[in-house]
Amino acid sequence: MSDNDSKLMKGTVVVKYPPEILARVEKKSSFSFDYSGGECRVTFQDGELTVISPSDAGSEFLELIEGVKRLKQQLQKLDETVAMNFLSKFTKVMAKYHAEFNKHAIYEVIDSEPVDLDSMPLRERCVAELVMEQHEKAERAGSNKITLTKEMLDRKIREKMERNAA
Repeated sequence: MSDNDSKLMKGTVVVKYPPEILARVEKKSSFSFDYSGGECRVTFQDGELTVISPSDAGSEFLELIEGVKRLKQQLQKLDETVAMNFLSKFTKVMAKYHAEFNKHAIYEVIDSEPVDLDSMPLRERCVAELVMEQHEKAERAGSNKITLTKEMLDRKIREKMERNAA
């Protein structure tokens, strides 16, 4: 090699990860959450966001998912560490913000009128009756928390149907 020959090399660099690392990262990056009574699952596979949601998730939720996908594309133009740090802090602050407001919310009824329970569909009537029963129970206990479960509602509906059948 003469003094004029270069030792500088030119080529393409490809970043690769062992399959077990990819699988582990993708597993840690996935999460599930409840939405509208159904389970949603979010996964990242090969860097792509995949959301599996109930068929009745609603257009607002689907628009949110599309917005997140667009945001993810925009973030690719920025320094990833800075963008993720910002989003993480922003999300935490928003959660604290909403939690603080919800903790101190004062609900005021500005217009009300009596409800004719007998004219309501059975399920709605049972929900209303359970709310009233649980509210009275909570007041007697000096609390403002009520508990309603699907089991309670199902039992109430069964009792009403049995009484109506008799």
